[in-house]
Amino acid sequence: MNAAWIDTAKNLKPHLFRTQKLPVAVSTRLPCSNTFQGWKMDLLRDLGVEETFILETSCDLILEFKNLTVGYVRFEVCSFEGILDSPIHIEIVAGERPLEIAQPFDPHEGILSRTWLQDETITIDRLPFFVCVQRRLAFVYLKLRLNDCGPQSKVLIRNLRCDEVSSVPNVDDSFLDKTIPKWMQQLCEVSLRTLRLCMQDVFEDGPKRDRRLWLGDLRLQALANSVSFKNYDLVKRCLYLFAGFQREDGTVPACIYDKSDFQAGGEFILDYSVLFGSTLLDYTLHSGDESAARQLWPVACEQIRFALQFLDESNVFQDPGNLWIFIDWNDRLHKQSAMHAILIYGISQVIELANLLGKEVPEFIVHRDCMRRAAREHLRDRKTACYFSGPDRQISWATQAWMILADVSEGQEAHDLWKALELTSENAILPNSPYLYHFVVEAMIKSNQISLARDLLQNYWGGMISNGATTFWEVYNPSDPMLSPYGNAMVNSYCHAWSCTPIYFIHKYPQLVSEG
Repeated sequence: MNAAWIDTAKNLKPHLFRTQKLPVAVSTRLPCSNTFQGWKMDLLRDLGVEETFILETSCDLILEFKNLTVGYVRFEVCSFEGILDSPIHIEIVAGERPLEIAQPFDPHEGILSRTWLQDETITIDRLPFFVCVQRRLAFVYLKLRLNDCGPQSKVLIRNLRCDEVSSVPNVDDSFLDKTIPKWMQQLCEVSLRTLRLCMQDVFEDGPKRDRRLWLGDLRLQALANSVSFKNYDLVKRCLYLFAGFQREDGTVPACIYDKSDFQAGGEFILDYSVLFGSTLLDYTLHSGDESAARQLWPVACEQIRFALQFLDESNVFQDPGNLWIFIDWNDRLHKQSAMHAILIYGISQVIELANLLGKEVPEFIVHRDCMRRAAREHLRDRKTACYFSGPDRQISWATQAWMILADVSEGQEAHDLWKALELTSENAILPNSPYLYHFVVEAMIKSNQISLARDLLQNYWGGMISNGATTFWEVYNPSDPMLSPYGNAMVNSYCHAWSCTPIYFIHKYPQLVSEG
């Protein structure tokens, strides 16, 4: 652990802004087979300011907020009639999606802890009583239920609100370009909200779950931040945290826990590690701060050198089998060739950073060029013209996208690769997460497939909005609404950092707008 670097990160701790949010409607849940995940909220009535609610025994009060909010819920419970004869229980359930409000949490299924689901029971033995939920919640819907109340069958709920928290102020219209098409404005608005609510003491992956700083998420958040809030100190803080917790072999952890004091997670993800140098390069280019890059430069190089040990005699990456290679949430995806391309890309980014800092890395240049030739010779299917992975010669969007980003496939070949992929579409493995779809869009733009990139932004991220999203989600497969990497869609994160990049693409690449 590098204490000096961690101290640098601690000194960059941001101020958290608080914004008061009030519910806008009282709603009820309804099963609906035509809606995503099978439930919808039906409006009972709109709300004015500072309304008082009657909470009755065993009856749900479902309050709806305008957009997903992240913060601390507080309200006052008052007597409605009679004397409080015995303690009462008020159950609070918060949900990002109607599914979490409509279905019971128990029995809990899935591989993650039941405690990630957002419910609390408050015991009250005197009235009036002021409730301030200590747990920070992430939600659109808030359900209150009066249980075990004895003869006290009703109580009043007053002054209910949420103190929303973020390290950047509330988003206003000044961040939005009103000259772009309406659907692009919507993408930018939801991107901004997603990013802002994930910007806490660090760049969190999701404010409901896991509430951690993940290296892969950080890179995409930093890109979106560079065209919006420009909070470069928060990016710098996160880079120093990863560097400060280098492991004995020189690699950086995949995630950092933001607790009372920082702790490194036990996870190591090879593709995340390789992209540390790319994140550092992006930060340097956007912020102009070369001093941080010079300090952290050796860390970026160590990530590449660690990964290079897994090349075989043909300069092809071989999965050692004992490391987590992420790429996407997809158990069917064979990841060897995508990882080969990511390593090339990571090397290229470190070479660019070296040029910026006036450093020389001849060994990296040799490895990059050898790996590019190896990919063309050993990983390209001459019949389909696509790049494959594994003994079954699997074709995937992940492999094609990363081969383009790594400049293995260039020019007209890269442009035509998408047509070749379309011809193999029956067997090609598609992405499941906005994380991988980000790199697909980036590869489409790089290969001058602007229409494809624009359509993907509109249909994929726009599809989430059509299905009720006010922030973008961790996973989204339009044909599998209940898809979850954890065995339970209720524990999925529906405000997730790695999905916030449509605003980056729309601002970075004006051709997306001009052809729109």
